[in-house]
Parts: sequence; C-alpha cells; structure tokens
Amino acid sequence: MIDLPSRWKETCTGLPDSLVSEAFERLRGLYDQPPRAYHNLSHIAACLAEFDHVRGKVNDPTPIELAIWYHDCVYDFQAKGNEERSAEKARKELEPLGFDSATIEEAVKLILKTRHGIDLPETPDEKTMVDIDLSILGKSPEVFDRFERQIREEYSWVLDAQFAAGRAAVLKTFLDRERVYETEFFHDRYEAHARENLKRSIASLTAKTSE
Repeated sequence: MIDLPSRWKETCTGLPDSLVSEAFERLRGLYDQPPRAYHNLSHIAACLAEFDHVRGKVNDPTPIELAIWYHDCVYDFQAKGNEERSAEKARKELEPLGFDSATIEEAVKLILKTRHGIDLPETPDEKTMVDIDLSILGKSPEVFDRFERQIREEYSWVLDAQFAAGRAAVLKTFLDRERVYETEFFHDRYEAHARENLKRSIASLTAKTSE
C-alpha cells in the first residue's frame, strides 16, 4: 500500500515543506468529498502503483505523476467538464509550489487526455497516462465488479434504467476500440481481461434496461 503523504512529499522533493503539506491537505479534502466511492484517494494510490511499473519507460515521469495526483481532483457528478476544472485546479496549485511552467503545462495536458474518447492520446507519455487511468477495466472480475458498484453509488441519483443505458454506452466505447490500451505494457497486462469484463458488464446492464 502506498503511503500517500510520503509519496506526495517525494513528488515535491526540494520544494518548501510547509507549502507541500498544505497542498496535500487541500488535495485530500477534494478527494474526500462525498459521494466519491471510486474517484477518491484510493484510485490515486492505485494509479500511482500502476505508474511505478512503467516509470522507467516514460520520457518525463514528473508531469505524469502530477497529473495522476490531480486528474480527478474536481469531480461534480452532475456536471461535465470535470477534467478541464481539474486541470485548471492543478495549474493553480502547482504554480505557487514552485514547479516549472513546462512541467505544469505538460501535467495539465495529460489531465485533459483523460477525457476518454474526446481528446485522444498521441505521445507515449499521454498514452501511458490514459492507460493508467483505464487499468481498472482489466482487473480481476471481483475488482472490476466492485468498481462498477462504486460508479453506480456515485451516480445514485440517476434512475436504474437510465443509468444502465448510459453506463452500457460508455463501456461500449471502450470495447469498440481496436485496442483498449495503447501502450504495449498495459495491452499485454490487461487487454484480454478488460474485454471480458466489458462484455460481461455490458450484457448485464443491457438486460437491466429491459426490466
């Protein structure tokens, strides 16, 4: 299990301790807001663990790590544009910490790439960021099913049939891709399991729309 406060300090090595600690507490506050059953600090920890597998394969690890920390920091479940707001929040938080502008802007760009299906990844680091965010799709059936239940909890205000139809449509966009994962590492690690999970979940959700 990743010690998130320690990991954040490592991410911000060389920066003022007081500012680093305050920034972490603000992040914690954002990710602790209900009804974040999935999009919380546990998701960030899981993404960081996935990143550790490929850190040595990327061009510039720092922007990716920062993007992981901030990519879901703003999440209004009844609104669109969460990635844009998260990216802007990252920029506002990282500038006073002392990160250089090039690193910040790359992190912002990476966050925007998690608008899956809207802003497709192009560079190797962008593809890595997106694959990390989607790694949950290729986990064991038990972990994936828990993820799906958590997403349902986050959208508890949506009627069952409406949620099932919308969620099935979202998952189908991933299943219809030639590849769920763009990088070889994540493709080899998760592609087959992701497709099995997606097919099973779509079938279950589709059945609920006719109930």
